[in-house]
Amino acid sequence: VDDVGADVAPTSLEAFEERLAEASPDRLCALYPYTPLHVLRRRDFDDLFDTTPDLSGADLDVSRYIRSGEERDVSVFWRAMPGAPRREITDVEAPGREELCPVPVGELANLVKDKHAAYVRDYLTGTWKRADRFVPGMTVLLSAEAGGYDMRSGWDPKAAGPVPVVAPSAPATAFEATAASAEGEDLSVSPWKTVRTHGYETGVAARALARELGLGDEVADLLALAGRWHDAGKVHEVFQSAIRQTSRAEAGELGERRDLAKAPSDAWRRPPYPERPGFRHELVSTLMMLELTRRAAPDHDGLLGPHRALLEAAGTPALVPGADERVPAMPGVDELTSLSADAFDLVLYLVCAHHGKVRTSWSTTPNDQEAANGGIHGVCEGDRVGPLVLATGCDASGRFEVPSLELSLAAASIGLSPRYGASWGDRVSRLFQRYGPHGLSYLEAVFRVADWRASQLNTPEAP
Repeated sequence: VDDVGADVAPTSLEAFEERLAEASPDRLCALYPYTPLHVLRRRDFDDLFDTTPDLSGADLDVSRYIRSGEERDVSVFWRAMPGAPRREITDVEAPGREELCPVPVGELANLVKDKHAAYVRDYLTGTWKRADRFVPGMTVLLSAEAGGYDMRSGWDPKAAGPVPVVAPSAPATAFEATAASAEGEDLSVSPWKTVRTHGYETGVAARALARELGLGDEVADLLALAGRWHDAGKVHEVFQSAIRQTSRAEAGELGERRDLAKAPSDAWRRPPYPERPGFRHELVSTLMMLELTRRAAPDHDGLLGPHRALLEAAGTPALVPGADERVPAMPGVDELTSLSADAFDLVLYLVCAHHGKVRTSWSTTPNDQEAANGGIHGVCEGDRVGPLVLATGCDASGRFEVPSLELSLAAASIGLSPRYGASWGDRVSRLFQRYGPHGLSYLEAVFRVADWRASQLNTPEAP
C-alpha cells in the first residue's frame, strides 16, 4: 500500500489495482501472472464471425479462447430412459438450469466409453443424438441408470447407482424444445397476425431502437425497411402449411389467410415442415427482394449494373426480365430500387440473418442432401411465392402488392451470376470489410431485438 499512496488507502480492490498499475505495471503483472495457452489473433476473431460450420452440424469450438488450465467441463443432466441405448432420442425436453452438473470432459469420456451412451443436441433436427466426442461447454444427456452422481458430493464417476432425476422447475414445451433446431420458429408463436402488420410493427420498433442508440437516420431507415420485409418469406406454402387447418378454421376469416406471420403455439404442426425439413423463411424473404428488384431495375448497382460488361466479355449474357415480367414503379418497389449497392446489401443481409441461422453463406444442409431436391435450407429453385401485401413507409396505412415471384438460388453460386450479379458470398464479404465483425454483429443484434419487441405486441390485426 505504501508504494501506491500511504496517505490514502484504496477503498476497493479495483482502486488498489489501478494505483498499482500506475505506480509499477511490472508489479501488477507479477501479482496476476498469466500465460495464455492460445492467443486470439485478428484472423481467428474474424473467422469466428462465420458460424456456418456450427449451424450445419459441426461444433464451432471456441473453448480454447475462453477457458484455460483445468477448466474443461461439459454440463451433464440425467433423465430416465428405460431400454437399450438408442442412436437418437426425440422425447426429451430441454434441461433446466437446476439439472445441470459440471463434469470434466475426460472423466465423462471414461464413464461412457464401455457400456453407457451419452447424447448431445442435434441442431438440424432438434433431437438428441448419440455423441462420439465431447467439447468443453457442451450440454450432455445421460441415462439415470448410467450413474456418476453422488447426492452428497456431486459428480462422482465411481457412483454406480441410478441418479435421482431432478424435475425442471419450468419444463419446456414441445415447441420450445425444438426452437433451437434448424427449423425452430419461436418468434412465430403469437396471436394471429399477418406478414404486413408484423412487418410494419418490426420496422417501427427497429427505427425507434436505432434512433435511441444514436445510429443516425440513414441506418434507422434501412433497419425499418428490413423490418417491413423480414417475414415476407412466410407467404411460402411450406410455411403456411405448418399451421394446422383445424386451428385456422377455429380462428375464422383471419386464420384462413395465407399470408400469416404469427399464430398461437397450439396452431403449429410438430415438426412444422415434414415435407421440407430445415426450411428457412428468411432465405425466401431475401430471394424475394432480389427477384423483385431485378424485375423492377435489373441494372441496379446492387444487381447487374456494375457487371454487365464483364459478363458480356465472358460470353455470359445477362438474364434480364422480359417485358411481361417487369414491375412498374410503386412506393414499395421504389424503396428498394432507390438504395445504393451497399445499402441494398445491408438490408438483404439483415433480413437473411435475423434468426442467426442463415448468414454468411448459402449452402445445402444434410437435410437438403437427403431430400435430393437441390434446395438450400429447404428452399428450392423455381419455388413460387405470392402475391403478398406489405407495408411501405412510416404510415401504418401504407401498403403495396408484391406480385407472384419465382425464386432463384442463382446468388448462391460462386462468382458473378447473370441473374443477380454479385454472389451472396461477395455481398457479405463487402459488408464485412465495411462494418467489421463488431459493426455487422451489432446491427444484427439491434434488428433481432426489434423483431423480439414487435413479436411481443398484442395489437389487433390491421384492417
